[in-house]
Amino acid sequence: MVDHFGLNREVVSVAMSHLDRYLEAYEGTLDINVFRLLAMTCLYLSIKLNESKSILIPGSESSMDTILRLRGGSSFTRKEMESMECDILRRLRWH
Repeated sequence: MVDHFGLNREVVSVAMSHLDRYLEAYEGTLDINVFRLLAMTCLYLSIKLNESKSILIPGSESSMDTILRLRGGSSFTRKEMESMECDILRRLRWH
């Protein structure tokens, strides 16, 4: 996705940092579907915070909508992704 949209490759490193830090703060285990949602949301957050351009495909309204449409078979809703975004920010203690 990063290469397709011509994004800075540093976006992937930042997303992985968010993912690692979240997992370090998380107590318990995640099932594979929640992990996929977490990974997608970390990528979205990294793009949102580190890129000046949005990633859009025809028919999508936002970068989040684009990621949801390109999710590769996972069936997450916008509400679930927004909820995960809030959870990530809370666990990483962002203000």
